Amino acid sequence: MIWLRFLPCLLLFGCGYHLVGQGNDAGLIQSNETIYVQADQGLGKILSQKLIRELKKRGYNIIEDANLAGVALHLQHSSETLVPSAYDSTGLAVQYRLMVQADVSLWRKGEEIWRADRIVTRGDVFASGGPTDIEAQKNTVAKQLYQAWVRQCLAQLQSGF
Repeated sequence: MIWLRFLPCLLLFGCGYHLVGQGNDAGLIQSNETIYVQADQGLGKILSQKLIRELKKRGYNIIEDANLAGVALHLQHSSETLVPSAYDSTGLAVQYRLMVQADVSLWRKGEEIWRADRIVTRGDVFASGGPTDIEAQKNTVAKQLYQAWVRQCLAQLQSGF
């Protein structure tokens, strides 16, 4: 009778169940692999620089020669979009939604092994002052969104989803 109570737990352990991102070398990139990061121009370069910085902090070896890399991360279709999201009674925009997005793919030996389309981060910019204040606030929010995008990208890469 006691064994019947523990049977569900034993079945979970026996089937290889584990929490995503747990264990040694969890994720798609092994800790001893060399990584090459490629990005499109503009925002893609900004995101790739922040991604490289974070990967280096986590102990990954980043190289600049794609031919020598174990894996290659490709950032594509990066964009930053600012659209009005709230209006006052006269129809003037008082709030904007800033979105930062890019596609990421991971390649090993010329074969795509993972892809995340449209990793998106969003933030709000409030139009409380003139154009200079709005632009300054947009830049502040954009920097926060870049960091959030890198964290989200690495979390997806780490989990394999």
